[in-house]
Parts: sequence; C-alpha cells; structure tokens
Amino acid sequence: MVRNVLCAAVVLLGAATRPAFAAESPMPTIDGDTKFWAYETAHSDEFDAAGAISAAKWTQELGEWKGTPPGAFKQGNAAISSGKQLVLTSKNDAGFVPAGIDENCDCGFGDISTPLVVSSSFLTYGFYEVRAKMAKASLLSSFWLQGESGEINILDTVPASINNGLKVSNNYHCFDPAGDGSKTEDDENTIGNLDPSDGFHTYGVERQASGVKFYVDGKLVRTLTSNTVSDASCLQQPMSVIFSMETIESEGIPSAFNTHTSNLEYFRFWSHSTAPPVTPSPPTPPPSGPARKTCAELGWRVGLTKGDTTACGESDNKLGTNGATTCHSNKNFEDAQGICSAAGSRLCTATEIQAGVTKGSGCGFDNKEVWSSTPCATGYTVVKGKGGTERCLPTSDVTVEVRCCADVTNVAFLAASMAGSISRGDVQHAEISLSALDMDANGADGGVSAGATVAAALAAAVVVLGALAAVVMRRRSGAAAAADSPDAPAHNEEGAAELGNSTARRQSKSYRGSVASVDMEIERGEVVDLSLNEMSIQSPPEDAIDDNAFVLTDKGTSIRMKSVRRGNPLYVQSMYVDSPEHGPASMAASTDM
Repeated sequence: MVRNVLCAAVVLLGAATRPAFAAESPMPTIDGDTKFWAYETAHSDEFDAAGAISAAKWTQELGEWKGTPPGAFKQGNAAISSGKQLVLTSKNDAGFVPAGIDENCDCGFGDISTPLVVSSSFLTYGFYEVRAKMAKASLLSSFWLQGESGEINILDTVPASINNGLKVSNNYHCFDPAGDGSKTEDDENTIGNLDPSDGFHTYGVERQASGVKFYVDGKLVRTLTSNTVSDASCLQQPMSVIFSMETIESEGIPSAFNTHTSNLEYFRFWSHSTAPPVTPSPPTPPPSGPARKTCAELGWRVGLTKGDTTACGESDNKLGTNGATTCHSNKNFEDAQGICSAAGSRLCTATEIQAGVTKGSGCGFDNKEVWSSTPCATGYTVVKGKGGTERCLPTSDVTVEVRCCADVTNVAFLAASMAGSISRGDVQHAEISLSALDMDANGADGGVSAGATVAAALAAAVVVLGALAAVVMRRRSGAAAAADSPDAPAHNEEGAAELGNSTARRQSKSYRGSVASVDMEIERGEVVDLSLNEMSIQSPPEDAIDDNAFVLTDKGTSIRMKSVRRGNPLYVQSMYVDSPEHGPASMAASTDM
C-alpha cells in the first residue's frame, strides 16, 4: 500500500510541478515571407476547448441581420468539436423561426438554419488566417471581414452549386449606405485550381495601410492597393472577423436539405512586429555541487524574522570560493544557479523574493533585479526586491544580480525517507512546507491557472503523505527488534516508544492568488501515526475581463448594420427586420450579386 502511495506521489508531483514552457508561437503561412510577426493570442482562437465558442471572443449575431432566405442564422449552429475544430452547421430545421420574426411573416425563411460567427473585437493591420475545409454543398461558405463601410471577402465559395458548379472567389466592397447605392464599389476575383471542399487549406489576408494581399496555402493570389480603390478608408478601417454559411437561391436549394458542415482548425491573427520572435529557453538543469544544506548548517538567518519561517536568504555569506563572503553581480542564469549550488543552497523562487526572504542580506541588491528559479515564457523571472516588479529574461542575460535561498529543514528528508535510509533522529523535527516548490510558472501573458496551482499543491501533499508513510512502515518493520534491543528507548506509561516532539506545524503560502494549506501531525507512540487534519485549496476570484474582451458596439443599429454586404439594398435576398426602404423583414431586388 505504501509503495503504491509513494509511486502515485512521485507521478503526481512530476505532472503537477513540472515547469511549463511556452511552445514557439505559430507563424503565418506565407511562402518566402521575411517579415517579423507577433502572434496575438487575445484575438486568435485555436478552437481547442470542446463545447460552445468563446463568448469573450465571438458572438453569433450581426446587428439585426437574420440570414439569407430560405436559411436563417441560429445560435448554436457553431460549436467546437471534441476533435478541436470549429464546426459550422447548416441543416434542415423544421419549424425554426429566427428571433424577432413573426412565425406568420411571409419572409422567405424555409425551415433551414445556418451558422454565423462574428468576432467581438475589431482588428486593423496585420495578418488574418484560417485553416478550413468547406462544406461540399450548394451553400455559400465565407471567411470575411466587415467594417463600417468596407468589406474584404478573403474566401467566398459554393463548392457544389446546383446551378453553377464550383465557385471560388475573393472580393472587396466599399458601400455607400448614405446614398442610393449607385456609388457602391466591389471587385470580385475568381480563384482557379482550388476546391475548398476537397480538404483543409489555409486562407489568409495581410492588411497594411498601402493595401491588401490575399493568400491561399501560403501563395499570393491577389494584391489590392489602397490607391486603386475609390475610398482607401474602406480597406483601412477596423473590421470584424466573420465566418458564415448561407443559402443562395440563385445557386440552387436542394429539395431535400441535409446537414452540411464546414470545419475550421483555427483562426489566427498576427500584428506587424519590428523584432524577431523570441524562442523560449529550455529548462536549465541544476549544476553539480554539494548536497543542499539547511539554514542552520549555513548559518543564514536573513528572512527567518520576516514572517516566512520556512526559508532564508543571502547575498554574500558563504557564496564565495571555499565559503568566502562574496557578492555576485551581472551574472547569467546558469552562473547564478551554479553559485548557489556550490554553496549548498539554491536560487530563490520569485514568491520568496517578493515576500522579503532575501531583503537586507547585503551587497546593495534590495532594489536591484535578482534571478529567481521561477520559469517564464522565454527564460526565468527576475524580481526587483520585496514586492517589486518582475520581468521575464532569457537565461543568457548578464545584467542580473545573485541572491540564494536555503530551507529551514533538510530538503533531502523526503528523498531519504523514500530510499529507506532515514534514521530515527531525522523525524524529530519534520517541518512540512510547500514554499520550496516553485509553482509560479508564469508565461509572458500571465500566470498559470488556479487549477494548475491546486494540482501542484495536491501533488505536493501526496508526496509528503507518501514520504511520512514510508517512515511509518520502517517503524513497523523494526518495532519488534527494537523492543528487544538493550539500546531501545524508554517507554512511557502507555508502553509507546519515545520518538521526541514530532509535530509538523501548519504552513500556509500564497501563490499568485491561490492559497494551499496543509496540516499534518506525527503523534508520539510506537508507530508514527500520520493524520492529515485539513487540506484546503482556495481558488482565486475570476480575473476581471481585460481590455481585449470587447463587446458589440451600438454601431450595429446604424451605418454598420446597413453596410453589411448581404444587408445592402443592392444585393439579392438581403434583408433587415427594420429596413425602412422596403418595410419590415422585406428583401431588396437587384441583379447585382
């Protein structure tokens, strides 16, 4: 049983506390590209969480546009599958009437529901890309951008038009919503040798002030410059990202309408950058050196009077050659780690430095950046004094100072107990703390989730439980022999062996918004009895929505709503519930499509 506990503890600890280094950011699919790009996670979506689409990034409506009859947009027709794809579904949906439409209205809708996905944020210059496989059906599947008066259609395709066969194009529109539509400009361009339904392809567009470039599978297929259009602002204004499927009567509507899906693997957005992306630094293995020493063995007391009684810190004492007192400035991470290891100590965690464990330890480093053992997206975290600022630096940076930490208890205690080499005296003062575990593995864009911290805390508790359980088993296995030994310790009035004061006190440590507390006691007696009195994990409150969590603006009720391509009076079957030109839920007639 104990062996199983120990094995589980080791596995859990490895899974929960292993530093997580960010993978290299994806780059745009552009053949021969030499530009620098910054991948914008706030505006991108890898569609890797099955279920509903992210409410912070997407909505499923656009103003009062209800759809293109006979199909109507329906909430829920876009969702993320277990296969990590955004699935857009058009289907026969008997009796479905879109919200805001009277069921008796002769509006042209015919029991067909279709999907619409619109970004909550408005984007401008950069590179937009999807990887998608479109439905092989007589349906218009589109990836497009919509602004107040401009529209960029990166892909419009009807892969199996009943009336016209395969149709693939990109397009551009500059609307004149204030006039009669006669000044509206569009420029459709057919894309040859491509069937978007035969497999997954990448579709991208690069937007700059100078114009727009269209790409398919990394190859440039079209360039549209701002000086060749009637109004350059139509290409330059902020735009929403939209995925949609529509029924188009001119392409033909199947009499028996089945379910059809388009699948998207991701949507990614990059802004232009003037610097190359930074490749994350891999973990640096600790250098060889003497075994870890306790604060008492090192004679270090700094930090023990500052509220944290589990660790101590130093800047110079015993950090020089042969234990000399030496300050260390302008060191890279490997050098800093080696200096601490050579002294029998370790680098401090960012949390320990922030708590003031090293404050006042000398060398004038209290207000200077110091290396920590806390990994981050591109290397390791440096901290500027107690409660100071933090930065993520690559391990090669040589502008950082060195301070080291040690633990009150011998960090080899658990390892020795698992190996079966612990002695009776080693358990006389067993202080169990989570402070030595580095659970502050923050990335460039923020910290680890509360769930990851909780998992690490639970794993740590299991390890401690397993280690002390090993002591219990060793005590049991040696109990009979010890009782007959002339050197056996005296027994108390209850006949239990005196093991000394073996109480492990409670330690509580904060890790960026979450608190992990563990209570453990080792009672006196012939058998060391471990009781886990309490383990409480408190998750931090949800983060406030940041500036990137945009919501729709009220422009959807004015010029923006009326500039939508399928909602413009020039386009066949485009309709608005509140269209004053044609009455409620009516359609404008035109041959221009």
